[in-house]
Amino acid sequence: MTSFLPRLYAHCFVDELMLIYPFYAVMFVDHGLSPIEISTLLAVWCAVTLILEVPSGVLADRHSRKALMVFGTVLRAAGYACWALFPGFWGFLAGFVLWGTEGALGSGAFEALVYDELKHAGRESEYARVVGRCRSLGQMGVVVSGAIAAGAIALGYGVLLFASSAAAIVAGLLMLSLPTVAPVAPIGATGFKAYTATLRAGIGEVVLRPFVRRLVLFAALAMSLGGTLEEYWPILLAEMDMPAYALGLFLSILWSAQAVASLVAHRFVDLSDRTIYATFTFSGVLLFGAAWSLHVAALGLILIFVFVLQAIDIIYDARLQAAIPSEHRATASSVKSFGSEVGGLIVVMAMGAIVTGRSYQVGFEWFGITITLLGAIYLLLTLRAPGGAAGSG
Repeated sequence: MTSFLPRLYAHCFVDELMLIYPFYAVMFVDHGLSPIEISTLLAVWCAVTLILEVPSGVLADRHSRKALMVFGTVLRAAGYACWALFPGFWGFLAGFVLWGTEGALGSGAFEALVYDELKHAGRESEYARVVGRCRSLGQMGVVVSGAIAAGAIALGYGVLLFASSAAAIVAGLLMLSLPTVAPVAPIGATGFKAYTATLRAGIGEVVLRPFVRRLVLFAALAMSLGGTLEEYWPILLAEMDMPAYALGLFLSILWSAQAVASLVAHRFVDLSDRTIYATFTFSGVLLFGAAWSLHVAALGLILIFVFVLQAIDIIYDARLQAAIPSEHRATASSVKSFGSEVGGLIVVMAMGAIVTGRSYQVGFEWFGITITLLGAIYLLLTLRAPGGAAGSG
């Protein structure tokens, strides 16, 4: 553990040093892509991750999780290289396929690897704290890469792309250097039938166990709402007539709030479900209030909303990891991620339908109401159940 954690933290920071990230959409426009072509690229990116999400989790339960994630970083590096060497629609498409595959390979596998290593050392109770630090360092990496990219963009997209490729390779080397000691689950039989057996068992962990199913559903709900709505913050802030320089500053503060939430989430792992559902409900009220007022003074409400959903994400991830066996851990985690991605698509489509002919203020008001109602339903169901201790309900 003394060498595992520092290298893991370094990997998480370097893995997010994607200098091209703030500029890739602009790069597509500058290379003459039409809006429909750009939308197609983004749709393919999402589709690849969605299709491979659960199957890659099964692979991570039957093979080396570390090896899969190292391979994923190589794919992402190759994807950025495709963008640099073939700056057209098909080159960009190939890059997104590679990047989407990398995202699927890492989803579920990362959480399973970290939890099993901690469990092997008798420190699984520290999972939320460790993953929180990983998330926080990743968010810091995003901020740092954005700052570097702002100065490096003058050198051209090629520099940003090859720098991003180099960062992905370094992240892969750091992952490769992790001194993992937890035994890999024996593969046993091989072939398609064995693969589908692992798939059925992993999905069964979620579908057939009410406690796990409840964890996955609420975690996916919180992830899809928090992760998707953040894509619209710049638009809502612009509707507040916030100047561009202040917009960038506040987005940095938002990322900082997420980083702080990641760091301290482990302190709230033992909260009762009732308390968490009540907090989730209250966060919906805050979101509605911020959108309804559409005033700069309401920015603090948005910060609290972001903080709450980020903390809930980590808390329920920790509870899920503690509830599932090692041999199905990555598959079950991938099912949760799949649910959050499907939920994210629903949020995007709903937002588009709501704001058509209206302002994004209305969209955020509706989502504030939706979160409040969903949280209230969860809370009422939990109040009907006995107890209400952490993980119960």
